[in-house]
Amino acid sequence: MNSLLEHKIFKKFLYFVLGTGCIIYATTLLSLEEDIFETLVKFSYEYWYLILSSILLYLLSHVVRVIRLIMLSPNKDMRIRLLTKEQFKANGVNLLIPFKLGETYRLIYFKDFFGSYANSLAVLVCERLLDILVIFSLLAITVFVSEISINEIKGLLYLSLTIIMGLLFILFILDEILDIINQVLIQKETTNKTVKYIKLIASLIKAIRKIKTIFNNKIIPCIVITMIVWMLEISVFYLFLNILENRLDLMIILALTVSLSSLLPGGPLGYGGVQLSFYLIGLYSNNQDLMAYSIIYSLFIFGSGLLFASSLFFLDFFKKPNINFINE
Repeated sequence: MNSLLEHKIFKKFLYFVLGTGCIIYATTLLSLEEDIFETLVKFSYEYWYLILSSILLYLLSHVVRVIRLIMLSPNKDMRIRLLTKEQFKANGVNLLIPFKLGETYRLIYFKDFFGSYANSLAVLVCERLLDILVIFSLLAITVFVSEISINEIKGLLYLSLTIIMGLLFILFILDEILDIINQVLIQKETTNKTVKYIKLIASLIKAIRKIKTIFNNKIIPCIVITMIVWMLEISVFYLFLNILENRLDLMIILALTVSLSSLLPGGPLGYGGVQLSFYLIGLYSNNQDLMAYSIIYSLFIFGSGLLFASSLFFLDFFKKPNINFINE
């Protein structure tokens, strides 16, 4: 299975399929209802400079994510330019494939940067823990200070807290449980299957403990860089929100709920969570235009991520055979 995933022909096929998928999905977003399309055209004409600035900030946030990956990685011998390219490609896959199933692309094709699948999984867990922890904290503080009561947002906070607890369990407790399981397996009759399981579990334990050490030693820098990532993404949102002239507390909560919902399982381009966030704030503030702006936000910001990823996939697809791939 591993040799298939690393094979040139398979990777070329994957690049073509994903590149084509990104373009097709991005272009289908233009099939909007007439009133939303008119709002889109007017918005694009009047605020093109804000749209361009927003897209650049969104792309910059993913460059900062690469810095965080380097900080978390147990393998310091990596090619930063290629890691940056893979980060943008992985973002495109996540935007294209629903329910966060695009994370499997990261696990598989980030292996060569982090040294193993186990290391790749451990780094991913650390990333998601940092993201949800920072956004959850900012949102909880904002809701508490503003005294805004929206039951669905409280439900989102409870769900996020559950996910945080699960990630903390994986990062700080799972290795001890796996160690116990391995001790039990070692005492059993030795077979090819038990040896295979023991090696797999030992590899995962090693990866978790290595990442745990890095995480513990760099917890403050990691939190700071994560805050920078989400401040950039929230700044993207503010460029749109300033046009709406809404209440500041509602603007902050809307930006944070959209940011948090983008980390949770949802449809392509964050559909579902993003629209729900806009709908709830629009309902609370009696602003009926917010739903239209949710489509515009997804189209320009997430759509730009899809198109940028598709260009990188096609660049890899059309590479000449004598040019080495990442894993070669």
